[in-house]
Amino acid sequence: MTWNIGIGGVLCAATLSVAGAAAAQTLDCQQTRISKGGFTTLSAAQSFFPESQRYVINGDRVRSEFYGNGYVSTKGDRTILTFPIALQDGTSIDINMTWIRKNNRYSIRFASGAGYEQVKGAAGQCAVRG
Repeated sequence: MTWNIGIGGVLCAATLSVAGAAAAQTLDCQQTRISKGGFTTLSAAQSFFPESQRYVINGDRVRSEFYGNGYVSTKGDRTILTFPIALQDGTSIDINMTWIRKNNRYSIRFASGAGYEQVKGAAGQCAVRG
C-alpha cells in the first residue's frame, strides 16, 4: 500500500507492507458428473452447473466467475462455498459447493429448502493453487 505524503512542501511516497495477510486460494474445478434430476433437460441442469469453474477463496469470502460472490464455511475436512443466486421472480436460492480437501473432490447442488425438488447437481475434481 502506498501513500503520497506532503512534508514541508515536499511530496514523499511511503510504502507499507501488510504482513500476515492470507493469500487467496484458487480452485480450478472440472465436472465429472451431472444429474438432470429436478430439471426438464440436461441443458437446463448445465445452465446452473457449468462444466468447469474457478473459485477464488480469500478468508471467509469466495468469488466465482459464474456465480459471483459468496461466503465460506468449514465442517471438518470439508469447505462449503455458498452462493446466493437471485431469481427472476425476485426470490433467491443458495447454491452450495462442498469441497473435500483431503481428495480435492467436490459436489455442488441447491441448498436444501430452496423450494425445488431435491437436485443432485454435479460433482468433480479440483486442482488447488495457493
